[in-house]
Amino acid sequence: MVERKEIRQLSSRELRAYINGVNKLKENGVIDQLARKHYTNVNNGIHGTAQFLPWHRNFIKVFENELRKIDSSLAAHYWDWTLDAQSPETSILLTEDYFGGNGDPNDGHCLRESIFSTWELEVPKRHCLQRDYRRGDRLPKYWGPEAVAELINDSRTYEEISLGCESNMHGIVHLGFNGKNSRSRTGDMGTMYSPNDPLFYLHHSMIDKIWYDWQLIEEKRFRMYGPSSERKRDTPDMSSRDMLIDIDHMTVADVLDPRKDGMCYTYQDSGSYTAVEVARRAASAYRERERKRGYDVGTPGYSNTTTRPDRSHFNYAIKAISEVLCLKDVNLDLLDDSELKIALPDPVDDQWIEMNCLEKSVIEHYQKAIEKMACDLNEDPFYISPAVVFHASRLQDIKLKNQTKKPKETCEDDIEMQQTGYAIKQERRL
Repeated sequence: MVERKEIRQLSSRELRAYINGVNKLKENGVIDQLARKHYTNVNNGIHGTAQFLPWHRNFIKVFENELRKIDSSLAAHYWDWTLDAQSPETSILLTEDYFGGNGDPNDGHCLRESIFSTWELEVPKRHCLQRDYRRGDRLPKYWGPEAVAELINDSRTYEEISLGCESNMHGIVHLGFNGKNSRSRTGDMGTMYSPNDPLFYLHHSMIDKIWYDWQLIEEKRFRMYGPSSERKRDTPDMSSRDMLIDIDHMTVADVLDPRKDGMCYTYQDSGSYTAVEVARRAASAYRERERKRGYDVGTPGYSNTTTRPDRSHFNYAIKAISEVLCLKDVNLDLLDDSELKIALPDPVDDQWIEMNCLEKSVIEHYQKAIEKMACDLNEDPFYISPAVVFHASRLQDIKLKNQTKKPKETCEDDIEMQQTGYAIKQERRL
């Protein structure tokens, strides 16, 4: 059984092996083949239909199988971007030691300072690997762990989890690397040849993990599949007996359960869902404490002075969240008051909706629901998001690294140092 991990859970040796493995897949032509496979099937139903999740599950498994031909210890690890939701551009994944960051606007938005910056891609025509942050030097805000946990907990049918996974949550990560809008074509991740970018595989492993986490709640969910009345391209006769699009030898049913032969993988949890539960319990405990002290803790508008309580009332929550995520000595000193709130995730644009054959009404429904959830939590004076705590920890790491920069030859030690704050041990608990 292959175990897929959050990419930051890897040791420096494991990370180097993974990056080298992906680089070799480019050298032997696999990355170009995968990009072409995805690009040529866009209008055949791999997006905007019930097959979105199973087709991409198999697609990532093909990628994983090719990786394991190079090194049997490798796996299709994932990027839990919910932890980076507050400020994705500060993620350690988008640094030279990992997968590189923004492209160079003076050089066709070609990726700079990365092992992947030398890539010459073939699809749709020869070009460099391009990235163009949507906001110049910043990325749009992503869905946080609360939003994903709510999607998993509230979805009762395959239709619901499928629509949710292909909605804004999936789209904004792609779109953020492709300039101001979907028509920019200045970043591979925001196009239908997005498998050109190594981030694609980390992102879609995360999407697959969300589906898998939803399936784990009830055994019968590993057999659930079907069309949605909310998708114009779905038809009532769709079933798990259907062949996967452009794959002759596999049906949808063959990939519904990753634990079975032919797929044979599972996920190590990142701790983000557990951290949400811990944060909610911490907020509830502090609220009860204040109530017993005689304060009016109605939400919104609570105050035990004339203003919002000082930051010390977050200390218990920060400690509890840090224990789940294995973060060390986190404080909020580098965050201003506005950064203590959950950032509202950015919407996707109409061009993206059209390109992915989605329904605008469905996308707007999810956007409004997530914005409301975030606003409600932001009105709670006792709640602090795990994504905020994680962001504060990341800023501390960046500050420390800038103060104690090491020679180039010891950058591997820097990676190891930064990873000590994110070696998740806790088992997932729903």
